[in-house]
Amino acid sequence: MTILEWKGGNVELDEEGFLADFSQWSVEVAHALAEREGIELTEEHLKVIHMIQAYYQKHKVAPMLT
Repeated sequence: MTILEWKGGNVELDEEGFLADFSQWSVEVAHALAEREGIELTEEHLKVIHMIQAYYQKHKVAPMLT
């Protein structure tokens, strides 16, 4: 496991760089993960992330991306 350190704390990442425990997700963690990948997370990104999360909560599967 890898630890992502950010100004608000630490979160564990799995071997692929995803959160090991989704309950640790927050907008601040999303920003830290994006920064780690060299991405500047915008409000448009967050809208898409929230839409995907809502879809997953309703259907228990990620939406198909085309």
